Amino acid sequence: MKRCVVTGIGIISPLGSSKEIFWENLLAGKTGVGEIEGFDASTFPAAIAAEVKDFDEAEHLSGHQSKYFGKASKFAYAAAKMALADAALPEPDPLQTDVLIGCAVGSYEALEKALELSRSKLLEFEPGLIDMKDLLQSVTYSPASAVALLAKSEGYVSTISSSCVSGINAIGLAAERIQSGKARIVITGGVDTPISRIVIGALAGSKMTPAKGDSAEDALCPFDQRRTKSVLGEGAGIFILEEYEYAKARHARIYAEIAGFAQGSENVNELYMLDRTTKSWARVIRKALEKVKGKVSYVNAHAPSDQLLDRTETRVLEQIFGERELQAVEVSSIKGATGSPFSAAGAFQVAASAMALATKEIPPNYNYKVPDPECQLNVVPSRKRAPKLKTVLVNGHGLGGLNSALVLREVKNERL
Repeated sequence: MKRCVVTGIGIISPLGSSKEIFWENLLAGKTGVGEIEGFDASTFPAAIAAEVKDFDEAEHLSGHQSKYFGKASKFAYAAAKMALADAALPEPDPLQTDVLIGCAVGSYEALEKALELSRSKLLEFEPGLIDMKDLLQSVTYSPASAVALLAKSEGYVSTISSSCVSGINAIGLAAERIQSGKARIVITGGVDTPISRIVIGALAGSKMTPAKGDSAEDALCPFDQRRTKSVLGEGAGIFILEEYEYAKARHARIYAEIAGFAQGSENVNELYMLDRTTKSWARVIRKALEKVKGKVSYVNAHAPSDQLLDRTETRVLEQIFGERELQAVEVSSIKGATGSPFSAAGAFQVAASAMALATKEIPPNYNYKVPDPECQLNVVPSRKRAPKLKTVLVNGHGLGGLNSALVLREVKNERL
């Protein structure tokens, strides 16, 4: 088995549209959650989300791309450009460069515009009402195609669509392609732009969003006793993964090695089952940790600020580490800062974990004030120096009973 390392990171997020701004604001305990500005959300139960507000299309895209790319493709393309520049990667061999992007819902703005213009006519054929551009802006495979276009890839190009764990799964499967010798370089990550009337309406109708009157400042507080519901986010996190010997030979900066990955399904019809989730998630984490040497010292938790799910993740971690050992493991969730941006959630977690290993600082669990007695964890309430940080576990859970885990570890003696 070959080794797979992270050499480039590109971020478009509610905390900022660059890796540096994202990390600076995350460590500072800031949040990207605020009042929705992209459309009039006054009729929705809670008009709050974590929107990307500093993205400059002209800086990253041509006029043609701005016209024909959907929002998700724009974010993925820009983040991929940043990641390639960050990796200082020479123009890669098109046949040796794969693209594997996680995308669960894509972009809805083109379809919403067509619905608004057509009213009830969308179900009838009317020339010019909706065209191929609108359709291509909305489908989930478009971001991967946009990134492949940027990288001139003629290798394996695909989209992973598996709910909120799409980003983690894409990165894990990309690592496996390198570890098995199928690829030398893979551009991977997760992107989603679900902040739309359609998605928020569906989630609000299922009572999966905050209630009316919940403030943007206090809406999210993972593992905190005051937590209520998750808040939607958006963005893209794109990575350059390389085979270790290839990266080393070209003297690349290495953030971390991807040392373990596993995914699994609870295989249930119900949206959520406590016992089934706990068993499945614990099984997945154990599998991801099978070949990892050394103890996990930090868990970048899924924890979306949901009453039941945060508590369930605590039970899972207790099963994995034991209550006593668990108290020595630092835990934080970054979703209080980024919201829950579907496929981008896992990508942001991986970026934060790789940066934590590189800088030896652990990002805080935003808005953690009232510890929940049902979540007895060693939660990091503010940025923390961690000079001995060597191994990080990244947790993910998705609607439909999908569980994923990724393990990152330090690579010694590599320049930063």
